[in-house]
Amino acid sequence: MPDQNLTALLSALIGGALTIIGGFTANYYTQNSQEKKDKRKEIHDILESIYRKSLEIENTYSLIATEIHYQEDENSATKVREILEKYSISSTITAMTEINMLVDLYVPPLKAAISTYVDYIGDADELLRNIASAKDKEQVLTDFIDKLREGTNKLREAIVEILCKKGYIYF
Repeated sequence: MPDQNLTALLSALIGGALTIIGGFTANYYTQNSQEKKDKRKEIHDILESIYRKSLEIENTYSLIATEIHYQEDENSATKVREILEKYSISSTITAMTEINMLVDLYVPPLKAAISTYVDYIGDADELLRNIASAKDKEQVLTDFIDKLREGTNKLREAIVEILCKKGYIYF
């Protein structure tokens, strides 16, 4: 029969070792879970930021198209340039640059969608810049809005698809 002191000592050592192991395991699990949660939130925020920037771009171009549409005089190239400057088209370029940066750094699966989006926005922008020389300005504006919306919708669909895959959308 083992000595009672030895039994008590072994019990205390085994209990202490289990407590230490349990503490480390719980701490590791908690830390790991928090890091995953933080990473998910960061990606969610980045995708939301890209979505918002695409809305800003669409809204800016829509305002430009609306103002061009309601111009009293002919849409001369100078007038179109003035309208583009009025709505600070450089802020739109900055937003596109930020979207590209966010995708390159944090969401590479969106690269194809961003490339398509940039092509659509470029085509739409080209339509807008050439409206002064167009014969049917109403058709050019309609084509512009269609290109703008189609490109933006494709990007948004890609964002929603990633959100669904990563479990951010629960419906």
